[in-house]
Amino acid sequence: MKILKLLIIFFIIASIFFGISVYWRIIRIPIYDSYENQKAYAHKRYMHIYNTPTARIKIAWDWVLDAFDIVYKKFPDKAYDDIDTLGWTGDAYFFSNRYDDALKYYTKELDVFKATKLAPDYTKLGYNTQRIQNITSLNYKWLFKIYNLVSNCYYGKSEYDKSEATLREFINLADEPTKSLEIWQRYNLIGEAWKGIAGIYKRKKEYNKAIEIYDNLEKEFPKVSIQVGLQEAKARTYIQMGDVKKAKQIYEELINKYGKNSVYAINAMNALKQLQHEN
Repeated sequence: MKILKLLIIFFIIASIFFGISVYWRIIRIPIYDSYENQKAYAHKRYMHIYNTPTARIKIAWDWVLDAFDIVYKKFPDKAYDDIDTLGWTGDAYFFSNRYDDALKYYTKELDVFKATKLAPDYTKLGYNTQRIQNITSLNYKWLFKIYNLVSNCYYGKSEYDKSEATLREFINLADEPTKSLEIWQRYNLIGEAWKGIAGIYKRKKEYNKAIEIYDNLEKEFPKVSIQVGLQEAKARTYIQMGDVKKAKQIYEELINKYGKNSVYAINAMNALKQLQHEN
């Protein structure tokens, strides 16, 4: 009898929570006459979940997706041509580990972005060099974000070859147009894409290929802060390989090269201490 009562109480509580979830997911979605307002409401839900600890809970993102579903149903022509709406929907699926669904929206976002943002010839529009450079930097930064998300979806599905191929596609597309950018701007695009591929190699335990990438990036981007970061990445890779000796050698070289009072040397000394503690 006691068990039966507990089951009844549990059923009542579950029913209440189910009713509340239905209420919040469906009944509470306001319907607007304009696309902008409907989109803004869906984005408000997106930001609410994105900025809370529930950001990895599937049902929380279902609450967001319900709002976007209304946007697509009421304004399909605008919604499926809007990189913001497509991207936020992809994020909602991605953050809840539904990678196949996320891919559908990210790839659509990618197609729309290429057709609208990369198509114009800004020189013919009369833009000066500085303005074209700024637009190029912003456009390819956004483009890399989408490609990286597509790559991460494949990575999440353990389809590492597709993940790598996606980043290589971005590099092939962006390499030439970004050569006029400042070194840091270009590194944050091309360099980060190559580092993503290095991460995939490390996941596949192909460590030497990852180290080769870091070596090549050091040659292409001769800036101290970039090169130090790449050296540190190589050291961490050697640790993953079990070659602690080479990792220590890299940290010691950083200390000797930049002096014990430099931030680079301090980071290297801390890494060495950690290595000595663990080994």
